Amino acid sequence: MAWAGLILVLAVALVAMLAGNGADGGARGAGLLVDSPPGLLAVCRSATASARMPPRCPAAIPVPNGEWGRSRALDDRPCQYLIDVEPGPDSGPPDRKPIFHLLFGGRCRPFDLTADDGRWPVRGFITDGLRLVGLRPLRPGESGRPDGFAPARPRVLARLRVGTSLARLLRQRSYPLTTVHSGHLAIVWNESNAGYTVSGHPSEPRTAQQRRLAVRALRAMAVAMRSQ
Repeated sequence: MAWAGLILVLAVALVAMLAGNGADGGARGAGLLVDSPPGLLAVCRSATASARMPPRCPAAIPVPNGEWGRSRALDDRPCQYLIDVEPGPDSGPPDRKPIFHLLFGGRCRPFDLTADDGRWPVRGFITDGLRLVGLRPLRPGESGRPDGFAPARPRVLARLRVGTSLARLLRQRSYPLTTVHSGHLAIVWNESNAGYTVSGHPSEPRTAQQRRLAVRALRAMAVAMRSQ
């Protein structure tokens, strides 16, 4: 009976350990993720009601500085949805947690994840591109759009995986880049013949440790999106 009791205790401990290192890679236990607020999930479900791709709403998001603010759909078209999660009114200094602004979404076609000279995508803008390619002012002697801007392709920092899916880690330019992703780190990946992204603005100061935590939190959030 003693051995049976010991085996039962070990089995329970193993189940608990596996649960703590489940879909989010243990990020909840490390204090990087919290359950998604009900309001965020409601906005996501409304925005994906007519989606032509498998809708993904994250079960968990990075820990906020105090609290997360309102969530709103920037795009809610059948072939693209993009959700903006703003900092809360009672948020503390942005250096307290690794991320203080979030975006996530999906589109009805997979992304071409190939890069050119460390930039993504290979060419210009993307139709239904989740606003990942912004605008930058033209440099002297450079040609571009009639309004004096050119595509601002994010820099590829690394290859990684979201579950079994190949993904790219991107770094967006800071201002004067014209896009809601300005200054963000973003992960893009494909799943079920659709493309998805999670994007977050790292807190200041941008130390190597802050970036590692931000990337870990964003990747765990992406995995939590896959589980929905």
